[in-house]
Amino acid sequence: MNRRIYLVLLCVIVMFVAEIKAKTVFETFNTDPTGSTWTRRIDGNSTYTYTYSDSTGGYLNVGFIRDLTKVDRYTTALGATYDRTQEYWWEVDIQMDSTSYFGTKMGSTGVFKSDANNAKSNMVGEYGYKTGVYSHRIDWLVYLDSGAARYAVASDSPNDVILRLKTHYYWSVEDSNGYVKMDVYDIPTDTLLGTTGRFCAVKATESVSYDTFGLANKYGTPYSAIPLRAKIDDLYFSTEGPNANPVIPFIPEPATMCLLALGGIHICTRRTQRRTKKE
Repeated sequence: MNRRIYLVLLCVIVMFVAEIKAKTVFETFNTDPTGSTWTRRIDGNSTYTYTYSDSTGGYLNVGFIRDLTKVDRYTTALGATYDRTQEYWWEVDIQMDSTSYFGTKMGSTGVFKSDANNAKSNMVGEYGYKTGVYSHRIDWLVYLDSGAARYAVASDSPNDVILRLKTHYYWSVEDSNGYVKMDVYDIPTDTLLGTTGRFCAVKATESVSYDTFGLANKYGTPYSAIPLRAKIDDLYFSTEGPNANPVIPFIPEPATMCLLALGGIHICTRRTQRRTKKE
């Protein structure tokens, strides 16, 4: 009888711990979450600005400036501290602006340590930007608790294209290493542009921990005051599985922005013509 009670209690404890560790976040920016479920921390010169797109939702306008000491973040708490054994998935929709600074990585998304006092040694997942003449380079990078870094290249992606980044991290029971795979897709065609493939991110003898998810500026020398400009939507993180219900981002495409601008000019012209006729 005592053995049965012990087993029941053990099962309850295991289920309770698993429930505490289970976490899913899906921010579609239908309304501005800043200050409620998401926190904006600005020590440097990066910017995170909620932009209302239309009657159905919005997105986040971002300007990343890298720095060696100043942390600029837009994050949500995960409610627990996780280590290298925790499996997770994250996704983000992003459009990088061709007017951004060219020459180095500037920003990142992924999981971070909330008590870190710089942009290093506080993340296990990151996509970095490296602008070139024709494209931005997207990497997956991990900063271990030791401060050491390891990365894999995923894709070179065109400017002004709306992308969806999908990341899966898991711990292997076989060799006790942590592995990650990040795929980069074009939206809305859902075309795979690039992938890191299966990449050993955290070795069995290494450690990493995190308790928040979101966006951050990258650790590094601030080469330029011109930021990496990007539009962000549909931030997803889960310890339970990949996003089963993805949505179309509310990020306006460049063609749409041009049409809106032309429409505005046309309306102004018509109004001017009407006033002229009345006079």
